[in-house]
Amino acid sequence: MKKILILILFLIMIPVVKAEELPRLNINGDLDFMSSKTDKREVTIELIDGDNGFKEKGTIKLQGASSLHYDKKNYNIAFDKEIKTSLGSFKKYTLKANWVDELHIRNLLTAKIISEINEEYGLFSGTVNNGLTDGFFVEVYNNGEYLGLYSMNIHKDYLFDKKDQEAIVISVKNDVDQSYFKTEENDKWEGFEVEEGEQDEENLNRLNRLINFVNNSSDKEFRSHFGDYFDLDSALNYYCTMHVLELSDNVVNNLYLVSYDGNYWYLAFYDLDISWGGSKYQNELLDFDNNLNKEVNSSRLWSRFEKLFAKEIKERYKELRQNKLSEEHLKEYYYDYLDMIPKEALARENEKWNNKLTYNINYIDKFLDVRLKIIDNKIERLKGNINYLVLIIVLIVLLIVIIIKKKV
Repeated sequence: MKKILILILFLIMIPVVKAEELPRLNINGDLDFMSSKTDKREVTIELIDGDNGFKEKGTIKLQGASSLHYDKKNYNIAFDKEIKTSLGSFKKYTLKANWVDELHIRNLLTAKIISEINEEYGLFSGTVNNGLTDGFFVEVYNNGEYLGLYSMNIHKDYLFDKKDQEAIVISVKNDVDQSYFKTEENDKWEGFEVEEGEQDEENLNRLNRLINFVNNSSDKEFRSHFGDYFDLDSALNYYCTMHVLELSDNVVNNLYLVSYDGNYWYLAFYDLDISWGGSKYQNELLDFDNNLNKEVNSSRLWSRFEKLFAKEIKERYKELRQNKLSEEHLKEYYYDYLDMIPKEALARENEKWNNKLTYNINYIDKFLDVRLKIIDNKIERLKGNINYLVLIIVLIVLLIVIIIKKKV
């Protein structure tokens, strides 16, 4: 009896371990009938997140383009002063609904991988996250009503600026010839949009300098002078990563041109939710064997780069596949990010939006098994540009050797 009492007392004294809970974001204010990004509302925003919490007055408006038509909205929130969170201190944050990503992790997961790659090659050093967004998962409420599971991200305005350098950032928009680098001059910013800096004549001339180089340079000039216009490391990493992670929406669209002097430009990613086999449609996965040939060939920039830098692509791809883009590394991070969202939070999200995952989360094993073989093979088969003059000389030499041997 005495032993039983001791056991009961021991069990009572064991602390109860609660299931992990996500931070809660309360938005107090009217969000009804918001349909335009110009509709800005004054609200009070409270983040309940331990020592990183806050309660401040601010403004909120819708964020995104095609996502404006989704039932669950993205939001940008802004304050008059810098507000500290676990991400750092910023005046603006973005609440991403992850409407087309039932896993809710693809955007932040992919950003993490690319941030690591950038760090390894010294790209965007001195920025908040090596030129990539960062964030954490929250459950959002408006006037006490549950809005859903979101990620609270660093706003894109902060991604590329350094302490002593402000970036010029131009985003590439698809579906017009200009964004595919297929026209020589651009006088109306068609296919492009300035995200940071001035959308003025000076920056338009800088953009046209890039466009003219891609269009008018010979193969020899493109290869020998590419580094006068673009950062080669950023281009190599971009090419390899978009292939491995099936970033089909970033070959042309969601490609950022980033510069600190207006002449030398880095290629950078943004908006990475369509990755790891995910698509722009809910609960629908892309074909894992898409080698992106169609997308690459549609862009004069990427098609010429693939052709004329095949040797460098192969070398960089081999490096990345042995490290940051290895199957083991990718799987580890995929499952780590899945573990960041409690099952209870996913259940509340699914009940609210009736958007329950219809495929097994372990699909990633098949995705990587199929995809890595396809892309490994594609990269291995890249032939690059044939130097016909050298080929002719070699054939002539061989012919002379054969003639000499016959005479002998």
